[in-house]
Amino acid sequence: MVCRDACPAGAIYGRLWEMSLGRDELFDFQKCRAAMQKRAIEGVGEKDDICGKCIAVCPYTRRYLNFER
Repeated sequence: MVCRDACPAGAIYGRLWEMSLGRDELFDFQKCRAAMQKRAIEGVGEKDDICGKCIAVCPYTRRYLNFER
């Protein structure tokens, strides 16, 4: 739920990932993209498609990158 809670767009459903799940079962890509483009335009005047907050807080990513041991 860390990833879901960090998502400023509220686009992550909070389901645990499994090999059989498709992207649309994990998060709403269009909602993510629309929110990030809006935030980027308001913040820096440029479109951007992803903020990366979900990736940055993911415990699996953090362990992989050795941010946490």
